[in-house]
Amino acid sequence: MTTKQIIRCRYLRRSGEQCTGEAADPAADVLLCLKHMARVVEHARATYNRFRREATR
Repeated sequence: MTTKQIIRCRYLRRSGEQCTGEAADPAADVLLCLKHMARVVEHARATYNRFRREATR
């Protein structure tokens, strides 16, 4: 019988606890669950939008 090892999200909370979510892509260089991956996308989008607003002044 083969058991599949679950790869966990590498995000660390402010309290120092590691997220217990399963990594969205266990083969990726960055191991994040869907929740934390979505937060990264939100922050990247906000940063890009802020940059664009400042560049058009």
